[in-house]
Amino acid sequence: MDSPHSGNRRNFLTSVGWLLDPPFNSNRNYSAPIGSEAAGAAFKDTWTFSEVDNVWHGEIAEKEPAIYEAISASGITHGKGMKSYLIMMAVRLIEMKRVLKPTGSIYLHCDPTASHYLKMLMDAVFGKENFKNEIVWCYANAGRSKKKFAQKHDVILFYSKSEKYAWTDYRIPVSEAYLESHYRQKDGKGRRCRIRVDAGKKRIYYPEDGMICNDW
Repeated sequence: MDSPHSGNRRNFLTSVGWLLDPPFNSNRNYSAPIGSEAAGAAFKDTWTFSEVDNVWHGEIAEKEPAIYEAISASGITHGKGMKSYLIMMAVRLIEMKRVLKPTGSIYLHCDPTASHYLKMLMDAVFGKENFKNEIVWCYANAGRSKKKFAQKHDVILFYSKSEKYAWTDYRIPVSEAYLESHYRQKDGKGRRCRIRVDAGKKRIYYPEDGMICNDW
């Protein structure tokens, strides 16, 4: 969403979920590589009060004091740049919550630069009770630092609008090796399965149902 509130945004009112991939406040400027479809495009990921509309600042302070307190606390510990960035994010998140269905959810992609501050902001906007998961998105990185561990993950913050949110369980196929090592039993119909007894309750798992991923 390039800009905050404008009318009723009826085209968004039927949305169930948002996937948000905003700037990370990396304090860097980016250019699209030559030869790509976006060649020549530039993106500035540094934030100051000059980039933030004074109206946004005043409206959040007046109408959303809890949100403004979270933003101000981040500004005290991380400076004006972070405060400006969070004001920019806040006006968009407030509007996204407004148009999101009660069954909707939001997934906010960020990295360790601002993930902890964004979680405070998301708690203030969507309510801490609607926080569901902090998904750690792991990836390969050829670089290696001599003075710290390699930075090999981003963060995805998953919030719902309410307790009525829609959810579809995500599973991955069972590998052949996992099938042989874990599904060694058979049910009453001769189907291969995995049987576990937990607190006196018998649970049966079938390989065709897939498995929950251990990491991302």
